[in-house]
Amino acid sequence: MPQAPVLAPGPNDTTGLVIERDRAAMAAVEAKEWELRRVEIERQAEEARREKKRRRAESELAVRSQARLEDHWRLLAAQESEADERERLRMEIRAQLELRVRYARSAESKLRALNIPLEYDPVTRLPNISKAVRSSLRFYHPDRYQNVGLRAQVEAEEMFKLVSRVRNP
Repeated sequence: MPQAPVLAPGPNDTTGLVIERDRAAMAAVEAKEWELRRVEIERQAEEARREKKRRRAESELAVRSQARLEDHWRLLAAQESEADERERLRMEIRAQLELRVRYARSAESKLRALNIPLEYDPVTRLPNISKAVRSSLRFYHPDRYQNVGLRAQVEAEEMFKLVSRVRNP
């Protein structure tokens, strides 16, 4: 088989120039494409960093929320426990006080049974019950016993109730 003769480019042949121009254009297109790809990769990387940061913040928020919720549950449990203890003490103290005033019939005898000092009128030599009740109500007022132990608070409340009933039977 005969081979085709190779033609050498002549002085008016522009095929070589066209090929060189096409190569330069292709190189420019490839460079632009690579630049676009690099920009897109950077944008995606930045988006991934923002998403990771958002997830981390959500995770930290969830952890803090869970911790606050657990603290709230512990506080509720402590309050419930204190309420149960308060009610137990209330029943115990109420029973003790009722035993002390069980046989007392008059206001004077009830105050004496509760060890409340009575002041006597110097003229009539009778006990001033209303004055004793007022002073004991001031003494046993629950607001005065806010910063003391639970037992003292409950005792003050029950004494206040009992003395109030002596004044208003």
